[in-house]
Amino acid sequence: MQVTDKKTMREYDDYCRTYSPDKIPDWQNRDYRRRVGDCIYDYSHGEPPKMRWGVHEEQNRKRDLGGVYVLIQTTFTTGS
Repeated sequence: MQVTDKKTMREYDDYCRTYSPDKIPDWQNRDYRRRVGDCIYDYSHGEPPKMRWGVHEEQNRKRDLGGVYVLIQTTFTTGS
């Protein structure tokens, strides 16, 4: 993985809502791939963020939000 950007978690939520909504879990979608996503915290109503419906549970919150940045990558490499 090659990191191409970093964002705060709030910035990442804004980014996903604007540019990459497919990263937000959509449990109403019939396509399983759209039911999972990595943008699981909604900062649109302030802090603490609301957890979006998904595979994470409240017990994951402390670990999920324990960092400062979300790392963004667009280039993936494979090892030999």
